[in-house]
Amino acid sequence: MLTGDQNIIDIAYSVRWNIRDPELYLFQLAQPDETIREVAESAMRAVVATVSLDQAIGEGRGEIERRVTVAMQGILDAYRAGVTVQGVAIRQADPPQAVNEAFKEVTAAQQQAQSWHQPGQCLCDPAHRGGRRRGARRSTRSTNNTACRPTSPAGGCITRRWSRSCRTSTRRSSRLPA
Repeated sequence: MLTGDQNIIDIAYSVRWNIRDPELYLFQLAQPDETIREVAESAMRAVVATVSLDQAIGEGRGEIERRVTVAMQGILDAYRAGVTVQGVAIRQADPPQAVNEAFKEVTAAQQQAQSWHQPGQCLCDPAHRGGRRRGARRSTRSTNNTACRPTSPAGGCITRRWSRSCRTSTRRSSRLPA
């Protein structure tokens, strides 16, 4: 399926439904089971096309399930199918197998970049610096040998990497998008 941000995603899901009116179920639809399957596929594609890949594989699953359930029920009511959709459950949502490894590498790189940047943010944030004595050194060494001073007028921080070979090199850290 194609997401709203033009990524491809493989989704495995199940639909729970009951027959509300047996007469409508049997006589209104020529192939009721196949119709319900196709309605589920159509509703899932329509909803997934409006969300991003991150939402589809992450925290947005519950909202997708809810929206697909509502869309399916609306379509089946319009068909007078005599069916009540109880719910949709997404069992698995992943990028296609061909790009899954590359997707995992990108995710790992993003997490590593954020973990390298977080110690600097923590020391720059006045709420996290706390407890500093008057007259104490402005830069503090952290556990991963990163020191940070809130000296940037733009709100960023200057990060210094401590190493045995050079203790004076500095670089400006960039804030990662959330």
